[in-house]
Amino acid sequence: MPDPQTKINYISTFNVLPIVETAVGPDAWFRVLDSPLGVVVRFKQLNFQWSAKLVHHHLLSNQLVCENEHELWFLIRGQPGQFSLFEFEDITALNCYEPPSGINFEQFEEHIHFHSLLKLRVKCLSPSIEDIKKLCQNSAAEISKWSVDDRVRLCYLAILSNGLLGIDRRTGILIDHYRLVMNLDSFERYPWGRIACKDLISKVKQATNFKIYQGSYAINGFVQVLQIWAYVYIPSVGRSLGYPLPNATDRPKLLRFQGKVRRLPTANVFQSESVCDHYL
Repeated sequence: MPDPQTKINYISTFNVLPIVETAVGPDAWFRVLDSPLGVVVRFKQLNFQWSAKLVHHHLLSNQLVCENEHELWFLIRGQPGQFSLFEFEDITALNCYEPPSGINFEQFEEHIHFHSLLKLRVKCLSPSIEDIKKLCQNSAAEISKWSVDDRVRLCYLAILSNGLLGIDRRTGILIDHYRLVMNLDSFERYPWGRIACKDLISKVKQATNFKIYQGSYAINGFVQVLQIWAYVYIPSVGRSLGYPLPNATDRPKLLRFQGKVRRLPTANVFQSESVCDHYL
C-alpha cells in the first residue's frame, strides 16, 4: 500500500485566470462566462480546496486493474466505483461527444495576426500558460485594445492550459487546439470534456503506474474532478467533507461543493457508506 502521506502535485491550478480576467476586461470575460467553458471559470471562482489525502489515499491508492484506457475503477469499501466519460460529463456538464470528423482550420491570415499579438519567442509555435501570464502582466494596456474576439481567444487558451487540460506551465498548447481557437463557434462546440477526461485518465494511469510509491508525484489534467467524483458518488463523503453549497442543485455538480478542509478522519467517512448507484 502506498504511503498515505504521499502528496500529489497538480498542474490544474487556475491561478492565472484572475490575471487574464483583469487584462481582457469585463466584456470579453462575461462572454466567456456565458460560453460552454464558463463552468470551468465558475469552478475557479468557488475557491475549491484540494485534498491530496482524499484523492491519493482513498481513490488512487485503491485502483483496480483496468485494461480499458478510458476508465478508472476504485475499490471503495469492497465495492467497485467507476470513473469514465459518463461520470466526467455528469459532473462537469462539458461536451463529451465524439469530436467532428473534420476540423476547419481556415482564417490563416487572422491566425498570423493573433499569433503576433501574443509576442511569443521566435520559433515558438504556440503559447504556454507562462507566456499568457507574462503577456497579461506586462501588456494589459495593449490587450485592452484588441478586438473582443481576440481577447476571448486569449481567455480560452488560458482555460485549456491552466485548468481544463492542466498543461505544464512552460509547455505550449497543442498546435491543433491553438489553431482551433481562431474559429470561436467551432471551438465552443468542440468536445473539450471528452478531451479533458481522456487526458486526465491517461495521466493518472501514467503517474500511478510508476510514481505512486514515491513521496510525492505530479498529475496533469483536471484532477479536481476526481475529488468531486468522491463527493457525488459516496454521499457520506460529500456531506461530511465536500462542504456542499446550499441551494445548488440546479448547478452542474462541479459547482456544488467547496471542499473545505475539516478535521474529520477521512477513513471513517469512507467506511460509513458504500458507492452509490445514483446521483445526488
